[in-house]
Amino acid sequence: MKYEIKASIKWTIKSGESKEFVQQKAFDELTNAIRDLHFPNIDLEIKVEELKSNIEIQRIKEYSWSFILDKLKKTNNNFKVSFQGKEYIVKMNSQRYFLFRENNKCVCCGIEGTKVILEKNLNDVTPHFNLYAKSQDGLVLLTKDHITPKCVGGTDRHSNYQTMCSICNGLKGHSNISIENLHNIRKIYEKNKYGDKKVLHNLIDSEKMKFSTKINTQEYQSQNYIKNLSKDAIKTRCDLSVYKDKEKYIGISMYDSPKKNLHYVGNIRRGIYLEPLFSYKKKYECQIYNNMVISIHKSLLRHK
Repeated sequence: MKYEIKASIKWTIKSGESKEFVQQKAFDELTNAIRDLHFPNIDLEIKVEELKSNIEIQRIKEYSWSFILDKLKKTNNNFKVSFQGKEYIVKMNSQRYFLFRENNKCVCCGIEGTKVILEKNLNDVTPHFNLYAKSQDGLVLLTKDHITPKCVGGTDRHSNYQTMCSICNGLKGHSNISIENLHNIRKIYEKNKYGDKKVLHNLIDSEKMKFSTKINTQEYQSQNYIKNLSKDAIKTRCDLSVYKDKEKYIGISMYDSPKKNLHYVGNIRRGIYLEPLFSYKKKYECQIYNNMVISIHKSLLRHK
């Protein structure tokens, strides 16, 4: 007897990103959540609908980029605007504005920001400017990207910022990859974005891992490898960043900041199986690749 099982899950988020970006992010979050459940032949479908009944973002007024750019060149960077009977003073000293003043084009795909929209979230005290570019799929938000991600030691400094559209930024995520390699990933995205989202996600994920890490974790996904694991095998609970401290390798959560003077080596994906050698205090010493031994906190791992 064969059965078909259908399940649905809904959640609501607040985001100033494009619908396309939110859909891809939702897909990534769901695939990460169910990856370890080992459902056979699962067919995942994502639908994102804009909620019209309760508008969270109010679009006040649109301006050309040249108009705002001229305002940024003035000594007084405050901008006065009236909306719904109230007068607001919009501060224009955000690092985003000065970054966009230097370059209003995405460093990866080259799309140019030409429209500035003054927007206000319902819970915000004052509105803010967002820079958008026009594409065949609609408006695309321009964002401030960390050249070196914070998860691998990047800092919140102007010298570590670059202009990037929300699509390219979403594809880059927390990966420490070059613009050239990100451009190749964007090509894959454009070629497959209207097709099966699961296929697209796998293609992009595989390409990112190839570029963003020196650690080859693909062999750990093979059935032969998993079959030969010992009963004490463990696997990662989250994405990890790997650093080298002298002769020792250390794995930390991708969202944590590393200690100083550590050399970045690569990334380990969530759900990768490892063979523990021994444990001490709250850490495991694991063999991961090519006889590399890495120290990982027990909270980042779980048993097979």
